Amino acid sequence: MRGSGHADLAVLAIAANIGLSALLGVFLLIATAWPAGDVVPRPILVATLFGAPAIVAELGRRSARRQLIAAAGIGLVPQSFLAFSGVTLIFAIPAAMYLAAAARQPASRPPSAGPNRGLGLILAVATVVIPCLLVAATVAALIVLTGSGCWSTATYTACGNGLTTWPGLATAVGCLATAVGIASWIARASAS
Repeated sequence: MRGSGHADLAVLAIAANIGLSALLGVFLLIATAWPAGDVVPRPILVATLFGAPAIVAELGRRSARRQLIAAAGIGLVPQSFLAFSGVTLIFAIPAAMYLAAAARQPASRPPSAGPNRGLGLILAVATVVIPCLLVAATVAALIVLTGSGCWSTATYTACGNGLTTWPGLATAVGCLATAVGIASWIARASAS
C-alpha cells in the first residue's frame, strides 16, 4: 500500500486535518477572549474535537480499512458546518480528501471463516457509528451540554453562556474514546 495514490492522499488528508485543527486552535486563542468559565480552554477543546477524525483515519490507513478512512471523512462533514461564521468550513477539504482516499483504496474482503468472519458487518456498522460518535462529541461539548456562569479575574468580572461544562466534556471524551476504540479494535482485527 505504501507509495500508492490512495495511501498518499490519506496521508495528505490526515496532515491537513491535523494542521487545520491546530490552526483553528491557534486562531481561537488569538482572536477570541475565551471565557475563564470554560472547564477546558475552548481553543484546546475545539482543536481536539476537530483533530480526532485524523486518529480514526490513521488507524484505517495503517490497517488498509477504507471504511475507517471514510468514517473519518463522514464525521468531519457535519463538523465543517458547525460555525455560522464559516471558519470551520475549511474542514470540508480534509473531509473530501478522506472520502476520495477511501474510494480509491481497493476493497478488502474479510475472511469467510475463522474469528474475523463477521468483520464485514462490523465494518459496515462502524462506518455509521464512528462518524455519529465524532459528531456527538462535538455537539455535546460545544452546543448541547453547555452552561452559563460568571467568573472573575484580577481585572474584571464577567458572565456568559455557552460555556463548556464537565458533563459536556465527559460526554465528548466518552464519545471520542469509543470511536477511537472501535477503530482500533477493527484495525487490530484486520491485522490478525
